[in-house]
Amino acid sequence: MIEGKYSLYKAGWKADDKQAQYQNYTDMYFDKSSPENLFVREYQYPVSVHGYDSYCIPYQFMVQGYTSSVNPTLDFVEMFDGLPKNADGTINVYDENGKYLLFDSQMDFFANAEPRLRANVIFPGDDFKGNEVEIWRGIYTGSVDGGISRLIPEGTRDTYENSSAASVLVTSANDDQTPHTLPDGQLMNPAGRSGHFYDKRAHALTGFTVRKWLNPNMAAADVRENQSDQTWIELRYAEILLNRAEAAYELHLSGKNDADYVSDAYNCINQIRERAGADLLTDAGSLNDIDIIRTERRKELAFENQTWWDLRRWRIMDQEQNSRTYRVLHSFYAENAGKWFFDDRYDERNGYFTFDLRWYYAEIKGEYINSNPNLVQNQGY
Repeated sequence: MIEGKYSLYKAGWKADDKQAQYQNYTDMYFDKSSPENLFVREYQYPVSVHGYDSYCIPYQFMVQGYTSSVNPTLDFVEMFDGLPKNADGTINVYDENGKYLLFDSQMDFFANAEPRLRANVIFPGDDFKGNEVEIWRGIYTGSVDGGISRLIPEGTRDTYENSSAASVLVTSANDDQTPHTLPDGQLMNPAGRSGHFYDKRAHALTGFTVRKWLNPNMAAADVRENQSDQTWIELRYAEILLNRAEAAYELHLSGKNDADYVSDAYNCINQIRERAGADLLTDAGSLNDIDIIRTERRKELAFENQTWWDLRRWRIMDQEQNSRTYRVLHSFYAENAGKWFFDDRYDERNGYFTFDLRWYYAEIKGEYINSNPNLVQNQGY
């Protein structure tokens, strides 16, 4: 950092150009000359390979029986800038009358999304390998006069099939879909080629699939197990900036005043946010909470095997997961309007996630306990 040997990857980055910023962030993981890479694990086909593309590809591109079961939640997506949100930071999909907002295309909803988000996550209706990724939950066949009301009561976990809207909703339980005839005579699959398929695990369960690290130039027919060879980046310069920001702010919180630690953290975070195409922090004073830095870390290092360890290190994993059901964002096609709308809701499988507090610690082996009377076993073991 002091010598300037490493820097954030900005080979294709352009100010005020979301497309260029998105492409730059995507290309970063495939450019072996990147000045951001500090420690990487290289692969080379056919000697050293992996199956990341096969395991994370959207369902419609499946070749060998593997497909994405990595589904970013709406809770994760809401961390990013550029989406229509309520005052509490949750997604806003309703107009002033509580009716669903309608869009000409699915991607219109994400038009202003932070480029880094699009580089991390495949949106419904987005382009991948020259194809539109078909992700939707169903076709709304009811009247659109006066707007479309909520399909299920707010905050509930009911399935659409069991809701009062079931009579005006065409859904799909699996990928063996029966095409639905639209008013203009065209045929449309109830859930698109990539989901949501309620009885399938490998589909867009949350309304999103992961994009980060997927090779956009790998021919769809080649997306098979043990065919991928893109480099895995273990450590990059962005993490160094995040580490420095976190350490500086923690020093500030501990009362250290021998340096302007808040300004140091602020400068590090804004470097990350600028490259990401996110809104910059206005000044050092706006960095008034450690959670701003933690959230930035979760966004920047998403899907890089960091979050689990960070949440444990911060000792907030139990707050994050205990008795929690994550939220999803489902898109629907309103056939009588020829437009799309989005429904934010809890995962309808009603799955809860938990974290056992003893997992903050490791078990001390019995042989060590027996040999040293001063050792006390960690709680729960």
